[in-house]
Amino acid sequence: MERVFSLLYKAAREGNVTTLRQLLEQDSLILDRLIIINNNGFSETPLHVAAMLGHADFVKEIITHKPELAKELDIWRSTPLHLAVAKGHLETVRVLLSTADHELMSSTWDGEGRNPLHLAAMRRRLDVLRELLKVAPEGIWVNLKD
Repeated sequence: MERVFSLLYKAAREGNVTTLRQLLEQDSLILDRLIIINNNGFSETPLHVAAMLGHADFVKEIITHKPELAKELDIWRSTPLHLAVAKGHLETVRVLLSTADHELMSSTWDGEGRNPLHLAAMRRRLDVLRELLKVAPEGIWVNLKD
């Protein structure tokens, strides 16, 4: 199983949709297994990796098969959307915002108390900021709990 996960992460780094599809053909539960493993302390999912690197087609393929992976948090409590926003990957942001839970993802606070809209503003990712405001304007609210 470790070899299969290694291939999956390599495919995520490369944005290789063909390899992803082959791995899913070999084991249709591989993405489900990832969720279980991630809940046991994995630092990031392949979706986090692909989102951070701007591989929009790979991201789309993963969320087509397992949309709940878009809600997974990495070790810094960031969603894949946080990472795509921080890097300014507009097309990847659009793909992630196309999921049913885009409002939840847009309002999720990372370990530093920032949501994706805050990151877009801080990093001056204006095109990404516009996209987030169109889809999830409630993200403008500041975290006042602390």
